[in-house]
Amino acid sequence: MTSSPLLILGMHRSGTSCLAGVLEDAGVWLGNVKRQSAHNAKGNRENPEVMALNDAVLSGFGAAWNAPPHGALTWDDRLAETRDQILTGYPTDRVWGFKDPRTLFTFDFWHAVLPQARLVGSLRHPIAVARSLQARNKMPLDQGIALWTAYNQRLHALAQIHDVQILSFDVSPAHYRANVARLINTLGLTPPSDQLGFFDEGLRHQTAGDADITLPADTATLYAQLQEAAIA
Repeated sequence: MTSSPLLILGMHRSGTSCLAGVLEDAGVWLGNVKRQSAHNAKGNRENPEVMALNDAVLSGFGAAWNAPPHGALTWDDRLAETRDQILTGYPTDRVWGFKDPRTLFTFDFWHAVLPQARLVGSLRHPIAVARSLQARNKMPLDQGIALWTAYNQRLHALAQIHDVQILSFDVSPAHYRANVARLINTLGLTPPSDQLGFFDEGLRHQTAGDADITLPADTATLYAQLQEAAIA
């Protein structure tokens, strides 16, 4: 492929769908993605084929989206062939990309054939994410926080090796729009004519708030590190 792909990374319920939608409006070709769902009014913007393949790679290690793998992944020729077939469906004459939180754990699987990929990430407070998972999946808050930590440890590790442009989903709407505009400019995309109208503050149903929840020390430190690394 001659075009430069864009991989949109981040924990579930962390604003990755919003980021994908804004970037799609700025010209990134996402293809046949989900544009509406019960828990996401504008859709998760995920390619079902990519999501299913990521699930297959994870399941080979007894892992899943809510049970991350331990250690490095390997894959067989059948999975590699499916990956390569999926990638033939993306254009070669324009910027394209895909978004799936699972890619944080299957990154090496994709990067093996997409070494030129550019990486962007979305960050959201662990308590807000845990509350969202509790509402959607009835997941206990402590389990949601632990899952947030596992995903974002991977995001932080990738950011130590690769150039990952991270946006915080916790900033004010005006600040978020300004940061996305900066990202669009950095990526060489075309700002949408509606001034980033895809972003809708009303879609943020959960916040960190003032809950009587103490984050584990490693989680709190990780969040602070990623906030420090995010676009200011």
